[in-house]
Amino acid sequence: MGSVTAGWVALPHHGFSHFVVFGDGPGGHTFHWDVAIKGTCAGIIGVIGAWLIYHRRVWKAEDIKAKVGWLHTLLDNKYYFDEFYLFLVKRVQQGIAILVNWFEQNVLIKGIVNGLAALTRFIGDRLRRTQTGQLQTYVFLIVAGVTLIVYLSVVLPGKGG
Repeated sequence: MGSVTAGWVALPHHGFSHFVVFGDGPGGHTFHWDVAIKGTCAGIIGVIGAWLIYHRRVWKAEDIKAKVGWLHTLLDNKYYFDEFYLFLVKRVQQGIAILVNWFEQNVLIKGIVNGLAALTRFIGDRLRRTQTGQLQTYVFLIVAGVTLIVYLSVVLPGKGG
């Protein structure tokens, strides 16, 4: 019922027809009578042939199958599309998945993630040793840092020019 009533929406008096373009406009097409006639004839011939074979029994299906066995096998196996698709999934897609999994596990996780974690642990361990709790050490490090900054920014640039 819904498809029957939805078809009326495209009629000109409903205001929706300006969205539909026929002819040479954008998205338009030209109707090809030759294709329509050939397709309709092929369908009619197929229906008549099936009626003659399976209802009237003018020809035996087994005899036709014996004469064009390779064609029957090809059509019965749907052009081997399922087998080809299964090959693509089992071999190609799974092969890619195995490679990507190896890359993820060995390069990304073991290499980058675990490497960054080890680097963070190493730096944290070294920085932990600078925390002595003695005020004199902190003052000394501040004075040494300021002295180094002054030396690098005042004395070294004067020697270069």
